[in-house]
Amino acid sequence: MPTRSIRTSLLLALFVVALVPLGLSAWKLISLSREVLKRNQQVLQINLTSSLGQTIRVYVDVSRDLVSNMVELLRLSPNFAGRLQDPQLTRELEGWIERYPDRLRKLYVLDARGRGTAAQNGPADRYGAADELVRTALRSVIGGGRFTSHPLVVGRSAEDAELCLVDAEPVRSGGSTVGLLAAVLSLEPIQDWVGELSRQQYSVFVVDSEGRLLAHADRRQALTRADMRRLSIVADLDRSPLGTSGATPFSGGGKRYLGAYTRLDDPPWSVVAMIEEDLAYASIADMRRQTGTWALLAAALALGIGLVFARQLAEPIRRLAESTRSIAHGDFSQRIEIRSRNEIGALAGTFNEMVGRLQGYVERLKRAARENRELFLGSIRMITAAVDEKDPYTKGHSERVMKYSMAIARHMGLPEEEVETIGISALLHDVGKIGIDDDILKKPGELTAEEFEIMKLHPEKGARIMGPVEQLRDMIPGLHYHHERIDGLGYPAGLKGEEIPLVARIIAVADTFDAMTTQRPYQEPRDLQFVLQKLTEWSRDRYDGRVVASLIAAVERGEIRPRNTTGPTRRTSVARIGERLG
Repeated sequence: MPTRSIRTSLLLALFVVALVPLGLSAWKLISLSREVLKRNQQVLQINLTSSLGQTIRVYVDVSRDLVSNMVELLRLSPNFAGRLQDPQLTRELEGWIERYPDRLRKLYVLDARGRGTAAQNGPADRYGAADELVRTALRSVIGGGRFTSHPLVVGRSAEDAELCLVDAEPVRSGGSTVGLLAAVLSLEPIQDWVGELSRQQYSVFVVDSEGRLLAHADRRQALTRADMRRLSIVADLDRSPLGTSGATPFSGGGKRYLGAYTRLDDPPWSVVAMIEEDLAYASIADMRRQTGTWALLAAALALGIGLVFARQLAEPIRRLAESTRSIAHGDFSQRIEIRSRNEIGALAGTFNEMVGRLQGYVERLKRAARENRELFLGSIRMITAAVDEKDPYTKGHSERVMKYSMAIARHMGLPEEEVETIGISALLHDVGKIGIDDDILKKPGELTAEEFEIMKLHPEKGARIMGPVEQLRDMIPGLHYHHERIDGLGYPAGLKGEEIPLVARIIAVADTFDAMTTQRPYQEPRDLQFVLQKLTEWSRDRYDGRVVASLIAAVERGEIRPRNTTGPTRRTSVARIGERLG
């Protein structure tokens, strides 16, 4: 299972402690700020539209009052019909236009038949659309009411075009309507106010009762009289009563807006202000950026502090872990030097004290193990010496078979622990002879068939003798089966080939080698080359060829030196025999 270092855990904890509270508080603060900012924006926009709406209402009311005042002067004048032909009336109208150049564009004074005079600011053909509207107004006024038109565009070209309003009021005399006074009122001041407000990040515009533009920050767009009901805030104006204000968010063109409106009752126009949410909440975005910056700084500071403390905490623990691993591998010389007065320093001191005591315990255990092993091997040697003492001709035989077997095992590449097991097994291989009668064991001549059958019982006797000893359980197969043959004609079990344990196959070769190279009552020691030659021949049916080859290699390298041989051994002869086995 993968582990996580203390340094990583500590850094992660500091990172969480540094950022989570900051993140939560920043999120809460931003949410609250967004709501507050939204309310403030709504209030600000409502105030803006209400203020502009009030200004427009005052402008229109003052313009109408101006028309009413002029009508009153005409009503008080005697002989209204006669004045229509008087050039002085035209000059008076021109004087009014000159007095209010930003408000009045053209004045008409007409009788009930549409005859009369007019005065205008600029060329007369600029007001063709207004002239037609005044004739329409005449019919409405003669019918008994005041007439106020929808905004209309006047001008001869796009360069001098502007939005205006026709306001007409009847002239009464003696209780009847004798004519009218009509004024073309400019809406340019409204356009200017809207343009001024739109420079304050807001998009402000004014629409008439049909939702068509009459003032916009883009003057050319206002002159198109575009239908603004494509915006939901304008389309929904009819749901709000006249003379009210409100604010609502809405979508348009793939963007989100905060919007507000004020509906006028007279004229029935509406002032709308809107701003993109991204602009409205720019301070929130800036707050997010600043929060992110501070969060990164806090994280960097936390990580920096964490690295310092984590290093101070993790380094001693790392050294403690390394020392523990070394101790686990048997190196008790490790000590930890930590100059700290905290719990880690105390732990290091306790660890060093523990290691010192463990080292003492281990040394005593090793010493006891060595003594036990020496006692164990000494006991085994005593047993084998007792066996060898029964037959003076084979004295030292078990020790030599042990040395030869271990040399063969090492040449075969066996692990050293297995080599030691083979050596002890070889040392005990003839322990069963303790149970053989001395008359048979020490007989100077060849054994009879009956005597040989008794002698063949010594492997099983040895296995039974050593069986109860738990520590010798791995050695028993060697001493039990060292007289088995590869061809299955051996004893006591008649095993063959790989059925015979390897330890037994090794001891068999070493036992035969020693028997042929030492003095026996029934034979003289044989020449080494002859012995190796015979072992090579017997490797076809009696012995394992690999074991014989390893014996020959050990002899060639001088690792096996028989006690008694007839003459020196030539290296080339031994090597030649080894090649035949290969």
